[in-house]
Amino acid sequence: MDFEYTQWVALAAGVASLLFGFRLLWLAVALAGFGGALQLMPLLDFTAEWTDTTRWIVAAVVGAALALITRTLTKTGMRVIGFILAATFITPMLEGLEITSDLGEWGGLILSVVAGTAGAIIAGIAFKGAVIGLTAGWGATVVMSAGLASWTEDLDPIWYLGGLAVLILGGAVYQYRST
Repeated sequence: MDFEYTQWVALAAGVASLLFGFRLLWLAVALAGFGGALQLMPLLDFTAEWTDTTRWIVAAVVGAALALITRTLTKTGMRVIGFILAATFITPMLEGLEITSDLGEWGGLILSVVAGTAGAIIAGIAFKGAVIGLTAGWGATVVMSAGLASWTEDLDPIWYLGGLAVLILGGAVYQYRST
């Protein structure tokens, strides 16, 4: 396997995740799954006799499966989870404060729906920030470690961390402004 070629693929994946991770979340997840699968394969005994091509194909299948799961469950799944968590945890707590008795016969249901809706909204907002932070962080790490390895080896660790922080912040700001 040609390391230079792999390094350029990693650099392209890191830049794509750094700048477009939220908009192309499925792609960022697929690339991360692909890279993670390639990194984990040497740790598994049964992959020792596999060719590089076989490893790349299996890693691509893992990345594609993760991308399909992400496309299916992304934001809607997070909102449903937020609704359920808020409705099931906040409602009993507020019922203990006897707030529902003021709302009449339907008080518990009304409170559950209101709490669940608030939880869904918060989960949707927090989801965006979490995805942007994670994809910017992953992209910056890949760019600094794989893509720019030739000149980052000579850097003092504080400069490396500073460059990483600038890339993460720049990627996160770019993603927030473009969504």
